[in-house]
Amino acid sequence: MEALARVTAAPVTLSINGRDVILDGLGAKDFGAIEQEILRLRKDPLAVVAPHLAAIPEALAEKLLNRAYKDAKAENRVTPEEAREWIDGLTGLSFCFWYCLEKRYPGEFSKAAIFEWLEGVDEEELERLKALRDQAAAIDTAGNSTGPAQRRRRRAKRRRRRK
Repeated sequence: MEALARVTAAPVTLSINGRDVILDGLGAKDFGAIEQEILRLRKDPLAVVAPHLAAIPEALAEKLLNRAYKDAKAENRVTPEEAREWIDGLTGLSFCFWYCLEKRYPGEFSKAAIFEWLEGVDEEELERLKALRDQAAAIDTAGNSTGPAQRRRRRAKRRRRRK
C-alpha cells in the first residue's frame, strides 16, 4: 500500500504521543513557508554588529555596518541545497510536521510540542518519519515529484514534442 500512496500523494496516518493524526503532504506553495522559516531563524548580521560599534573608531564602524547590510541583503534567499538539508534536520522536520498538521488541525499542536516529540524518537524512527513526510508530499529521496501532477506535466510535454 505504501507504493500506491507514494504515487497518489495520499495523506499518511501516524501516531503522535498516542494520538493518531493524518499528515497531509507539503505542496509547492508550502515551500515558501519553509523558506520564510529558514530566513526567520537566521542571525541578523546588523544585530550582531550593532552592539560592538560604539567601541571602535567611527570609520571602521561605518565599514562594518555597510558590510553587515550587504550580507543581510545577500542572505535573503535560500538555496535548494540549504532547504533540503534543513528539512531533514530535527528543526526542519519538526517545522514540516507542525506545518502539515496545522493545515488539518489548526491550533491543536505547537511547534515546541512537535519538536519535543521528535527529539524523543530514535534514529531509525526518525528516518521512517522522513519517508512518511516525503510519501505524503509525493516526492522521492532526491526531491523529485512523483505525484499525479508530475505525470500530467510529462504527458503534456510529450504531446508538445509530437506536434
